[in-house]
Amino acid sequence: MDVQHPDTVAPTTDDELYHALGQLAADAGIPPPLFLKNLKSDIRATPHPRRALINFHRFIMTGFSSSWLRDFDAHRLLQQILLELSSQSQFLADILVRNPELFRWLTTSTVLKVTKSRDQYAAETADAVGLFQRSEKRLDALKRFQRRELLRIGARQVLKEADVATTSAELSALADAISGAVLSMAYDQMREFTAAEPKRELAVIGLGKLGGEELNFSSDIDLMFVYEQDGPLEGASGRLSTNHEYYCRVAEYVVRRMSEHTGEGHLYRVDMRLRPDGGSGPLAMSRGAYVAYYESRGELWERQMLIKARVIAGSPDVGMKWMDDIQPFVYPKTLLTSPLEEIARIKARIEQRLQGSENIKLGSGGIRDIEFTVQALQLLNGGARRGVRQRGTLAALRSLAVEGQMRETEARDLDAAYRFLRTVEDRLQLLHGLQKHEIPELPEERMILARQLGFQSTTAFIRKLASHQARIRKSYAAVFGVAAAGGSGRTSAGSPGHRGLQEIGFQNPGRAGTEIEELLDNVPELKAPGRLAVFFHMLKKHRAPDWCLKNFVSLANSTAIRRTLQQAVLIDKALELLTLLASRSSRISALLARQPLLFEALLGRPEDLLLPGSGWSFLKDHDLPRYKSYNEFKSIVRLLVGETTPSAFTRELSGLADDVVRAAWAQTAEELRISPQSALAAIALGKLGGSELSISSDLDLVLF
Repeated sequence: MDVQHPDTVAPTTDDELYHALGQLAADAGIPPPLFLKNLKSDIRATPHPRRALINFHRFIMTGFSSSWLRDFDAHRLLQQILLELSSQSQFLADILVRNPELFRWLTTSTVLKVTKSRDQYAAETADAVGLFQRSEKRLDALKRFQRRELLRIGARQVLKEADVATTSAELSALADAISGAVLSMAYDQMREFTAAEPKRELAVIGLGKLGGEELNFSSDIDLMFVYEQDGPLEGASGRLSTNHEYYCRVAEYVVRRMSEHTGEGHLYRVDMRLRPDGGSGPLAMSRGAYVAYYESRGELWERQMLIKARVIAGSPDVGMKWMDDIQPFVYPKTLLTSPLEEIARIKARIEQRLQGSENIKLGSGGIRDIEFTVQALQLLNGGARRGVRQRGTLAALRSLAVEGQMRETEARDLDAAYRFLRTVEDRLQLLHGLQKHEIPELPEERMILARQLGFQSTTAFIRKLASHQARIRKSYAAVFGVAAAGGSGRTSAGSPGHRGLQEIGFQNPGRAGTEIEELLDNVPELKAPGRLAVFFHMLKKHRAPDWCLKNFVSLANSTAIRRTLQQAVLIDKALELLTLLASRSSRISALLARQPLLFEALLGRPEDLLLPGSGWSFLKDHDLPRYKSYNEFKSIVRLLVGETTPSAFTRELSGLADDVVRAAWAQTAEELRISPQSALAAIALGKLGGSELSISSDLDLVLF
């Protein structure tokens, strides 16, 4: 193994790097002049020569440089492959530097030519974890396996061995298999914890790009968990006595283990916000609970979201039954209202927030325009035409053309545009393994991206991009019509002009006007005679209109509480309370936006909320974090409305902390099967010891 002398200064300039590589070539018995001539020629042919050179040197310095250089001298194609990967993707280059043996695996086998299926990945993940017993070791093995496969899939795309559709399908199949492996580990862990082994009736549902088998290299994965039915847990033991408790614990294990970072990295960022009630809902629900939710409270965006739902792991029987359960909600025989206006309004708000960035996913003429166009046509026609019920965007485009709901030429244009934009998106994400969707602003970075995609100039790339975006926007406008212009900065009746907003006290009237329009889109009840005037009076009264309006808009954007909010703004007392809280605390507003139960309690029986003492005692045994946040909220509201003093407020928070610590200790003792009265005491110090806690204070505890 070649080892750099510790006194040697690491080369940094191109000349220093080439000189160092020339010396290594001489040590390997290769004439430096010819070696460097070929190397420089190959590096100049890459999209980013500087990145290629630096990463080539990093790779060679990982060890066995003589062996590598002799291989490259004998088989120059190997050198060109390494340079292309190193130039196109820092993410892939870092994997190769970390595990240089993977380059031989890539180039001395057929793995670059093979497209792997979901079943193949399931078998390979089982092999990857099969050598280990401890869950931590098995998870690290999964992460190494995932890293290897991301290298293989990324290399296949960079080297043009696979198109974007094939790449997305492989990335999705890999995520399916890893999700299944982690779920199996969760069951094993639960068996040790509960000493019970009920039927494994949990299905993992993939949504979004994972559900549509359209995953990117740095996509989040959107999940939901469903089990067969509620009821007592078979063979119950310890604290878990119901199916709901058991499967929520299994789901929590899967989400935590998939997301957590170790020395081997992490598997996926898991997003659970698409489940019923978003971040405040249970992680797992029964089939019946899902049906009850969607039938009574399901919104248009959820219908749209469920188009891509797919069973990715767990019980296929339960998953497919659930899929059948939700079909009448997703594709009703008769739509009472058209989805076009609401979808266009959502898209207009998205574009409004981008502030002019060239976002190929969310911007005008981007990927989301194609997806929304396709999904709107699916919702309009899926009740009567089963053929359009396709999860993937490309498959849906083909089916819409076959069913006569889109012209063949239009479907082909959108197909080509979608493939192009997704390829650009993959290149942006492969660069550093980050979730990026914006075209670079700097001219030199744009040129590098253009070269990565095979264009000779930035102008040619931008022209092609603009051509696709124009076709996309034309199709979008044709489907959504005038609704596509929603959120264009119009002024609503009753809304004050620029001068009027200044008189209310807004520091940024321009932004306030935009936020007011967004608020009125979501809460049209404020357009009722006189309501807007009352709202503006309250904004002025609480003397923080910019802050209050921003927080109020965040409440209105929460679909979980929107219906209740729409009724609340018609009642002066409720509107007064909401504007007071929104003008004082973004923390409170954010909590209300994601906690429907809390929002209902605030507006339904505010007098109970203002009484001293803790509430929601039923949460203490099953959801201690929510018990803590709800009662903390209760104390904050009491302080803001003048029902308690600052000194009494700190005592309330300290008492709540005592309560939470005791409950956590009792739960831990039960899990460890020891007596809560065991010889262990907790002594409070600092602010907790003095009953002087404030919001976000740490707890200083000594255990002995």
